[in-house]
Amino acid sequence: MSHIFSIVLSGHVSDAVARVRAQILGGGGYFDGDEQRGVFGGRVPVPGIVRGEYETVGQQVTVSIIEKPRLVPASKSESKIREYFEAD
Repeated sequence: MSHIFSIVLSGHVSDAVARVRAQILGGGGYFDGDEQRGVFGGRVPVPGIVRGEYETVGQQVTVSIIEKPRLVPASKSESKIREYFEAD
């Protein structure tokens, strides 16, 4: 079951997407997307992977976590992804 949440960006969507791309790729994950939508994923310390997708409308980003390790709470995955999008 997906975990879906939204983030309202205070800056430019293009800057947020570039930042998220750099952080995920820098951590050994994958990222394929643009300012409108994309997919991402990567390994996490608990055995397993996190996979998700996002879509933007204006300044709002809707994120769906579509796969995560059972032992990782959805709130923990959401918190980390929020950090990526909201960091300045």
